[in-house]
Amino acid sequence: MKDHKSEQTTMFITRVTLCLLLIVGVIHANVFLHNPRGSNNRMCETNSNRNSGSRQFDSQNNDAGGYPCPRDHFDSKKSTSTMYYAKGSILPIQWTTPSVKCGDGNANCQIIIQFACNDTLKSNARDGTPTSSTDPATSQVTPALYNNPNVAVHESLDDFNKCRTRFRNAGLYIADMAAQFPTRFNASDSATFTRQNPNGVVSGLECAEERDYYPYWHPTPWRDIAVFTTLPEMCSMYQNQSQNIQGKGECYNSTGTYLPYNNPLQCTSNNGTWTVQPAWGIDPPICRQVIDIESDQGVNTFYWKIPSFVTNEQCVLRVRYNTSNGELPWDADANYSLDVVGENKYNDWGHGALQLFHHTSQNSRVYQDRSYIFAIRDRPMSVPSTATIYNLNTRGKRGNYVDTFPSLEYGFSPSILKVKLSDYVHIQWTGSDYNVNARPNSANGGPLYASGARSDRSNIVQIAGPMFDTPLSIETNTLFVNSNGDPDVALIKRLALVGQNTSTCLTQDQEAARYGVSGKYNILGSGSINTDPDNCAVLNSAGVYFDAGPVQMLNLGTFNYMSTRNNLVGTRYQKGVVIVSIPETTPAPTTVAPTTTVMPTTTATPTPSPTTSTVAPTTTVAPTTTTSAPTPAPVPSNPTTVRPTTTTAAPNAQTGTNSLAIGLGVGLGLGIPFLLVLVVGIVVTVVLNGRARSDDYNRFGTEMHAQH
Repeated sequence: MKDHKSEQTTMFITRVTLCLLLIVGVIHANVFLHNPRGSNNRMCETNSNRNSGSRQFDSQNNDAGGYPCPRDHFDSKKSTSTMYYAKGSILPIQWTTPSVKCGDGNANCQIIIQFACNDTLKSNARDGTPTSSTDPATSQVTPALYNNPNVAVHESLDDFNKCRTRFRNAGLYIADMAAQFPTRFNASDSATFTRQNPNGVVSGLECAEERDYYPYWHPTPWRDIAVFTTLPEMCSMYQNQSQNIQGKGECYNSTGTYLPYNNPLQCTSNNGTWTVQPAWGIDPPICRQVIDIESDQGVNTFYWKIPSFVTNEQCVLRVRYNTSNGELPWDADANYSLDVVGENKYNDWGHGALQLFHHTSQNSRVYQDRSYIFAIRDRPMSVPSTATIYNLNTRGKRGNYVDTFPSLEYGFSPSILKVKLSDYVHIQWTGSDYNVNARPNSANGGPLYASGARSDRSNIVQIAGPMFDTPLSIETNTLFVNSNGDPDVALIKRLALVGQNTSTCLTQDQEAARYGVSGKYNILGSGSINTDPDNCAVLNSAGVYFDAGPVQMLNLGTFNYMSTRNNLVGTRYQKGVVIVSIPETTPAPTTVAPTTTVMPTTTATPTPSPTTSTVAPTTTVAPTTTTSAPTPAPVPSNPTTVRPTTTTAAPNAQTGTNSLAIGLGVGLGLGIPFLLVLVVGIVVTVVLNGRARSDDYNRFGTEMHAQH
């Protein structure tokens, strides 16, 4: 077999985008997922900092971030249920990016949101299970521990082995890393080595190259949900090259053995078969500007419609946040000048010598967080298929702002929920018994575990308004009513006491007698009583997980509620609002001019981008002007999934509108015949790109504040 090292470098596409680049080094930004509950690589450790930053994935985040495992403590012998979401329901995905804010004008940034279930992960995905009261279950997954239920797994061992076998993309911009690491960055290095991961450090079973670059050019188990960017002109590329709609290839020999070649030309030149995994066949990801991200009390929020095409008990969501130096061109490649942007420099720029404290590892950097395992299930039979279900969850963890940072204090997710009359609200949450025992007076209740007050508990009671802190009586409740409009007493009590077995609860007098405490204020201030497991008044007998199921909204109005345990007047608030309004009347269809007089679309062919010729070595690759991620190795011709990006500016409404306006302007300038041709081209575009899609991702898409 001939040496292809130098050949690889020249064969790779040379136009590269620094869209998602995870850099090793210190830069003051992070991304933390708050709903669904994000781990930041934590599990059941009870210390302030996580045990490992690479347990399942490379997060690059602050060690203090993340939420502990959603489990009742080991000695409780309870089996904690998994969070689940009904098909077609609306889930608020919430995250924050402390310190370096995306869209603040200081850097380019993107947020990439994806999910995967075991149907694509194929790994028996799991969070890991503690084996004893002292086991945090934080061992990093390795090939040897792959089948050990104590260890958490997301990506499959098969995908990881492919990554270790496959050549890295040698056309990628590497700055001065080759000089810093003279034995690295050969074309024959595997995809576990990147500019951001020059030593090939393994994090879980994650592929470093796939983590660092988006859209990736080989098959991945991740389905795309949304992209938010400071560069909206890149939206068409993100959508066109998403695996949702474009197949991705890899190389095998005749016996099915995986080969290292990362493009079809090298693959076939070495007796391999370039095999394209079909696209997921779902809607492209939503792509919006970061300035449009919805904020829920300062928390970035995107409302995701849970897809109807998957039912699975083992799903995970991930969010990646890239921040990139604006001086580095998006199309920098391996041949870009070694006078490196962001390099640590001592120079005279005309006003005397100055020292820059930069490093190439800071030019672009990606942070990542992932959720704990959740399930996607069929809708309950009691809920009509036409009804909308909104998920109402909790967020945050035990403690005050200082204790919890960079995570959040207790709150509801979302804190303000807007629904229509007769919609359903699925009330469900989880917590942990493994919180840090920091400043015990910063939180209330028990039970005690590992010599500390570590538990999360929440409940819901209605209050008269946002400034009120005392529950309404059951008789005056208006949020949870039955079909007659009367308070639903059973539901109200269930939400207040969260399923505790009241037959084993102790009254305040019984608690006082148990601990020999007397006097009103002594009793209320007793730490022993406050954390006693039989004190149901502070929810100590409840588990960390609670599920009220879907609750139909049968009363119009604005309704305020709170958690009695976590609402501490003057210090912190766990409050929420539900606004129930009258459903909007569907307007009558608008009459539009018929389009049947347009010339047959079969006579027109979309014109490729003029810059397509800059892509080497094959002309079947999607035009590189649309790639705002490191450009992939050439892919095989696949007319069913690879389209010229000039025809796919939609569904980015802004880009599509601008393109149409420009096209119409040119048409008018050159004459009506040209305009007619333009119209035909537009129709062809619609026809070629039209597909029967569900509205799973687009109907409830809400923009979020993303970072590049």
